[in-house]
Amino acid sequence: MPVYTNHFETLKEARLRLSNTVVLYDGKPYRVLAIDDHKSDGIFRMYLDDLLHPEGCALRRVPMPLDPYEGSVGEAMDKFLDEKGDIGVIRKMMNSPLFQKFRPFPLGMVNTGGSVVYSERQPTRSTFQGLTQQMINTSAVTIIPRPLSRVRDTVSLDGKALAQTIIGNYPSPEECLKALTDPRVGNEGAAFHRMFAILRGPLDMLFVAYKGDVIGLLPNHDLSCITIGAQYRHCKEAVTELGIFGEIKIR
Repeated sequence: MPVYTNHFETLKEARLRLSNTVVLYDGKPYRVLAIDDHKSDGIFRMYLDDLLHPEGCALRRVPMPLDPYEGSVGEAMDKFLDEKGDIGVIRKMMNSPLFQKFRPFPLGMVNTGGSVVYSERQPTRSTFQGLTQQMINTSAVTIIPRPLSRVRDTVSLDGKALAQTIIGNYPSPEECLKALTDPRVGNEGAAFHRMFAILRGPLDMLFVAYKGDVIGLLPNHDLSCITIGAQYRHCKEAVTELGIFGEIKIR
């Protein structure tokens, strides 16, 4: 397989594969705003929107010259960044090893709006290599099923909630338990791991979800014991690997 300086053979292909998608740079998620070849060294420049910026993605906050009337988008964006300073947009060379050849990255549990959504990649008929909204399949992680209309679009491609999932930033199991046993907290559930979440149920019961399934309960309202349903006994190994429960039972 041929090796190209910019990973892709042409600028057109690079734009086709990556424009408006989310990629990782140095382990952090960014949305690709623009790609250009306006420098004389032959290396494409990528303009990336930091999805973990404290104020959120810059594209929602600041108008940008992504479709300039004159000159190239790279020249316009260089001038724009010189004038604006640190707004959460960075410029990087496409041949940087920190892009890790634009490999796919895992998704998982998303803490959003007081509830939990499980996200995973789904195959699509597209030419994109980075992550797009259409690639994200979501399902509500809840005791009481919700209409699909309430689940769709709850995970935004450039939102902070998904960005936290991508980097694996979750509260600890203890923090989740403390919040979910506090009557002043209205959350339906909270994820503490890419694959696991704790959910509130009827009669103040606490349940554990693995991926999109509710697999067991916490009979003592703490981590001393988890009871896994018989139909989910195959999940015991994954639960054991967490190393957080004192006892694991199969009902």
